[in-house]
Amino acid sequence: MPGSARGWLTRLSPNQQLGYGCLLIVLMGTFALYCGGIVSWVVRPALLQRALTPTALAVPTLAATPTQAPPTFINLPPGQLLATPTQAPIPTREPPTVTPTGIRPTPTHKLNTPTVAKP
Repeated sequence: MPGSARGWLTRLSPNQQLGYGCLLIVLMGTFALYCGGIVSWVVRPALLQRALTPTALAVPTLAATPTQAPPTFINLPPGQLLATPTQAPIPTREPPTVTPTGIRPTPTHKLNTPTVAKP
């Protein structure tokens, strides 16, 4: 039987061999994925079962054991660096407020009037 399959494969053109090879890869991948799906479908209920509750009750001890909680953050030495743009405060969504600058605009009607010298 393998000899006849090999003879059939050699009689195909290179394009047909490529087509059948791609089709075989797709079928093998589909088969592998379906097998994995079936296995997970069978195994999942066993993985999601609740653990059995213990029948023996835990008796608390009279003296508490002294344990120290681990630090919640790493204490770094203080630095003298300026804040980078990523560390700058996040701007709000409010529109910017216009503040007066203290510079008064020069009126244009005084600039365009000709000055006449008095005799």
